Amino acid sequence: MKSKLMLGAVEAGGTKFVCTVGDIADCKPIIYKQTTITTSDDPGKTLKLVIDWFQLQQKIKSKKLLGIGIASFGPLCLNTDSEHYGSIMSTPKKNWSNFNILNEFNKNFPDTKIYIDTDVNGSALGEFYFGAAKGLCNFIYITIGTGIGAGGMVNGKLIHGLTHPEMGHIKIKRIEGDTFTGNCQYHGDCWEGLCSGPAFYARANIGAEYLPITTNAWDLEIQYTAAAVTNIIYCFSPEKIIIGGGISKGGTTGSEEFLKRIREKVLSTVNNYIVTKELTQENIGNYIVTPALGNNSGSYGALMLANTAFSLDTLTAEDSRKRIEKEDDLINHRMSWCVGSNSFLLAALMVASNNSKPNIFSGMVKGFIPYAGLTLSISFTISILAAYFATWNWRRHCEIHRNRFTFSPTPIALPGSIASILSPTIFISIWIVLIRTQHYIFQSESCPAFTNEVQAVPYILSGIAISFSIVLFALSLWILLFFTKNCNFIPEKRSETERHHLLIITNILYY
Repeated sequence: MKSKLMLGAVEAGGTKFVCTVGDIADCKPIIYKQTTITTSDDPGKTLKLVIDWFQLQQKIKSKKLLGIGIASFGPLCLNTDSEHYGSIMSTPKKNWSNFNILNEFNKNFPDTKIYIDTDVNGSALGEFYFGAAKGLCNFIYITIGTGIGAGGMVNGKLIHGLTHPEMGHIKIKRIEGDTFTGNCQYHGDCWEGLCSGPAFYARANIGAEYLPITTNAWDLEIQYTAAAVTNIIYCFSPEKIIIGGGISKGGTTGSEEFLKRIREKVLSTVNNYIVTKELTQENIGNYIVTPALGNNSGSYGALMLANTAFSLDTLTAEDSRKRIEKEDDLINHRMSWCVGSNSFLLAALMVASNNSKPNIFSGMVKGFIPYAGLTLSISFTISILAAYFATWNWRRHCEIHRNRFTFSPTPIALPGSIASILSPTIFISIWIVLIRTQHYIFQSESCPAFTNEVQAVPYILSGIAISFSIVLFALSLWILLFFTKNCNFIPEKRSETERHHLLIITNILYY
């Protein structure tokens, strides 16, 4: 059955809006349709074109927008308690100052969750999930184009604080002989005022894309940018620096030569003060890099913003508290059920097997002892392997879709789950073979002998109960211990990630 839901993404830049509809599936972005709309001096007109396009896509594709992620130029107000939340603040972009881009989307998509962040944080998110920053927890993404901005992650979280980073406006020591006053209307000769696309044009009277990197304008661009990058390394100690934007393409020479010169200047400036393998001639090529996603970093990141529009960040504190309490109660209930119910069943079977009066359970328990080691080992091994692959794949899938609760199984998870459930049946199948070849296996003082499978049916049924209980009980404990060894079982001290993993594991065991 095809999904009737999709995600929307807006990469809102000072020059153009890149609008996308798509989805995230199997840890990969899927683009259904994409268009570009020019950023005019009339924000209302621009936003109308953007919103009309998204509404048209809903009709064409017969899919509802589940969430919309907006990665916008700024500065932005990202304080959720402020009346200006979602507004573009003191931007040099004509007529856009104090325009609330988020409100425009909320008015036109009242039933859709919408998340907004800076354009550079959006690009950083795209590279984090799908590109050059995959697997890293600390990195910086820089864009040098119409303006200069930088975002990224610290300890696996997008950088926010008083507002959001404004690294493009840091002050840089001027190079002797450079008389250009800069073109930032707020700071004059800050990094953006000296090195943005418009600044390059103002300095050289020609666009950066039309000049080779050997010109004086490019030399100044490289020296100032290298100085800024070095300061960022000193301040944030990132594991990687990604540089994108039009200037990073290196004019007519190309991006590789531009980055090569940036790297050389950074190494020269650091001067072996920071001793790490990344900041060496051999490895800096993998440390300061261009976006692996090319021009798609922002769009893919905005899709992930849409995908995470259901996280705690979009909820009030009271909603967050209630959700956490509900999840903790669910986890505790299912953990207790998984271990408690199987413990009770095992205890009941043990009591029944020790009853002095002959019964199905006592005969079965005493009868299967000679072959218990072999059959239980085979069944338990199958269960463990099946559960391992099933649980790992479910968890990986849910990490990407964590806030949408789409527990669709992956190709390995489905057969793995089925194999895990059927493993006791494999146990009994081996048992039946043994019964067929050696009738005397169940001869004991508490249980009469039988000579065919029909007479063995009650014992086989009780065997299923015993073996299933043993396997499920051990499996419950094993999965809980193995996959939650770093989780805190005290509800008040669980992190969001620990709570998420426990929910997935207990869901699997419970159902």
